[in-house]
Amino acid sequence: MKILRWDMPGLGSTDFSKYKDRFQFKAQLGARLNSPVANPQLLQVHSYEENDDLLLLEMEYAPGGSLAEQRTLHPGWLARMG
Repeated sequence: MKILRWDMPGLGSTDFSKYKDRFQFKAQLGARLNSPVANPQLLQVHSYEENDDLLLLEMEYAPGGSLAEQRTLHPGWLARMG
């Protein structure tokens, strides 16, 4: 679950607007890429909600840390996947 609130520390109104656009884009892209059949190589987007100044993006859980962490722990792993 990704949660974004406009009053999060270090987040101004301009930043919130940018992140809001990114959240919406991720939700729409996830829906398009996994429709009509889910792709097992992509995380599933379960729902997107916007409630005033609160954004929620519910996605499938992916164990193993972030992409940045994986790149640090295993240099070159992405190149080997291709």
